Amino acid sequence: MSFTTPPPPVLPLSRTRKRAAWLTAAAAVALCAVAVVAWWNPWGYVVLDTGLLAPVAVAVVLPVAAGVLVLLLVRTKAAAVTIAVVCGVAALIALCGGAGLALWTDPGWKRATLATSADGAYQVVSLTDDSLTWRRELRIAHPDGVLTRESTRPVACAQASFGDTPRLRITSARFAAAHEVELTLDNGTTWRTTFDPDSLLPAQTFAIDCAYTGSHVHNATP
Repeated sequence: MSFTTPPPPVLPLSRTRKRAAWLTAAAAVALCAVAVVAWWNPWGYVVLDTGLLAPVAVAVVLPVAAGVLVLLLVRTKAAAVTIAVVCGVAALIALCGGAGLALWTDPGWKRATLATSADGAYQVVSLTDDSLTWRRELRIAHPDGVLTRESTRPVACAQASFGDTPRLRITSARFAAAHEVELTLDNGTTWRTTFDPDSLLPAQTFAIDCAYTGSHVHNATP
């Protein structure tokens, strides 16, 4: 004869819990999809240029969603709470570590407009970062308020190690034609390239000690 107490019956999940679980999963997938698209940003929208914040958001959302789903679906309370706490700690680590890394690696561009096309549809924008290394990029931009876009590949790039100055500087830029820009260097020479009016990508990139490679890169001569 056994005196052990039989385990309590396992009750089926309520419709409310199932619905909440579905909503949690759908929200997590939607948020991660938005973050991935923002990080990819093939259109070059300036408002989406957030560096590593998008992947950090994914790293935080996933464990948070997992913890919520465990609390909703796992019917053993002790196991559910334990796993949820682990997920919460993982989310906190991702938030603190990821945010710190994102802020550390963010170039913190200082933007300035160098030239505007005659019809106002395009601009040459200068982005300068003076932190661990000095770096400057010139990009083709299409100003449109919150929908402003910039070329995902620069029309020109100059870089110098910390404490040094670039061996060549770009002093000015202008639109030589509707879809062509001309850059003037501090040694008196000029350089031109065309760009695609839709993607804003330049036909060539003028590189001064920047790590760009490919047939589209024109490296400055010493």
